[in-house]
Amino acid sequence: MWADFLKAKYCPRVHLVGKKWCSGNSQAWKHLLWARDKCEKQITWKINAGNCSFSWDNWTELGHLTHICSSYINTSNTKKKVNDFMSTNRWDAQMLYSTLPNQIALHIMSIELGQEYKNDYAVWNATEDGHFTNGSAWNMIRDHRTINITINKIWHKSIPFKQSFLCWRIFFVRISIRQTITRLIPKILKFVDVVQYLLWRPCNMYLWRVEQPAILQDTFPNLDTNGTWDNLCKLVEKLKLVVVCTPIHWNKPAPGWIKINIDGSFIKASRKAGIGGIVRDSNGDFIFAFSIPIQANSSSKTEVIAVRFGVEWCTQHGYSNIHVEIDSLIVTNILIKQSFNNLKLQHIIKGTTTMLDNTVSCIFHCLREAN
Repeated sequence: MWADFLKAKYCPRVHLVGKKWCSGNSQAWKHLLWARDKCEKQITWKINAGNCSFSWDNWTELGHLTHICSSYINTSNTKKKVNDFMSTNRWDAQMLYSTLPNQIALHIMSIELGQEYKNDYAVWNATEDGHFTNGSAWNMIRDHRTINITINKIWHKSIPFKQSFLCWRIFFVRISIRQTITRLIPKILKFVDVVQYLLWRPCNMYLWRVEQPAILQDTFPNLDTNGTWDNLCKLVEKLKLVVVCTPIHWNKPAPGWIKINIDGSFIKASRKAGIGGIVRDSNGDFIFAFSIPIQANSSSKTEVIAVRFGVEWCTQHGYSNIHVEIDSLIVTNILIKQSFNNLKLQHIIKGTTTMLDNTVSCIFHCLREAN
């Protein structure tokens, strides 16, 4: 109700993204517009029915069309919806090329359209699954202070509060350091040693009393960790790690089937991505292979694109019995169960599962060494 009130008051004839603050508006509205300028960059719209704004909503993943090609957008276009440039769930190429620059129109033609009976939906790019959270939005608009590594180590869940508070007071000179150190320990002990001792002792006790015995018991269930410290050290020194080797190899598909091994790669730092795969028959003989650079924003998306490309090639060349192997357990489970909660992958996964349903296919997870 509050959002509807603000929209009716400040944006009766203009889109919210294009609204500017002017003198006479309330301070609350001013701060909302300030937050909008930061958060709007993280919102991307996925097209289904095409009922989002053609000019103001970021549905091209390039930004608002009013910003990237302002000279081509006139007053009449700012009020149009995306579905005004669609025809029977396809892009109207003639209208796009007559309205936008050729490069932008070509990019739009490559955008997949979803289900025309569903509304468009927004994806929040600041989270992994695309769902909006107050925490991610607050972390984006708040003022970030310089991270102090020392303070982060002082305030630790494994350190008692009194000792953390004492270290904090010493660090920020909230107590008389000279008199305190003189009273606590001999004068020859340096200040750094005091802090290290106060930090090390409780952490060490916590690790060896709680964490390490649990880890040892998981690896060695018959090990008794309830004894004294000396006995535990002697027991650990006598332990020997048993190495178990498991042979991993590629298996041929059943007669009449083909197998396609899929892989995708994504480098977050450079935003580069690529897909690859190889198709072989029931004798293990080579049929087809591909290695293609693509545009993606996550490793899971590259894996799904690779599956779709490989299955599409197989169906186009007359192969119907397809055995798909992927080394991503997450993507394997998504494609098998066909249930997912990731808004960023919803469009492409839906198209891939529809394609798989039209074939006699089976999907399996395999280790990276056998892929």
